[in-house]
Amino acid sequence: MDACLTQTAPTAAASVAQPAINAPAWIRRGLVATIVVGLAWRVIRYLGQFPIWGDEAMLLLNILDRDYAGLTQHLRFAQVAPLFFLWLEKAAILLFGTSEWSVHLFPFLAGLVAYLAFWRTCRTSFAPTVAGLAVGILAVSYYPVRHACEVKPCAFDLCFAVL
Repeated sequence: MDACLTQTAPTAAASVAQPAINAPAWIRRGLVATIVVGLAWRVIRYLGQFPIWGDEAMLLLNILDRDYAGLTQHLRFAQVAPLFFLWLEKAAILLFGTSEWSVHLFPFLAGLVAYLAFWRTCRTSFAPTVAGLAVGILAVSYYPVRHACEVKPCAFDLCFAVL
């Protein structure tokens, strides 16, 4: 009985899906181009220092007015955000100041991690054509790029969903 089980049980290395290596060169170049476009758009949006809009400002007022313990209490202006996100934003303000770059830093990094993790997941799970289309759609999707440069936890939502 044990001999049958050990012969039919797959090894850990065999159970991991591997991408097709013999993909045409144009598919590989297209996938690389979509990854580069997605990264470039995110970096350009972050460096553009878009002004803080109303909903971000209301969340930032809570972060600026309170210490770490105060952020565990009910937030003003009908704002809701995870505690870890609030503490990251508080740390960014204390370490780097109150510029747009500093308050957008951690959502930007979460957006980059989400995008690269999505690319890695697609690359190891799907055929090159399907992976390229999926990554291309995320690369040019407006809202994931926009929310990766806002003082809102949406980029972290995408990042944790992909991971």
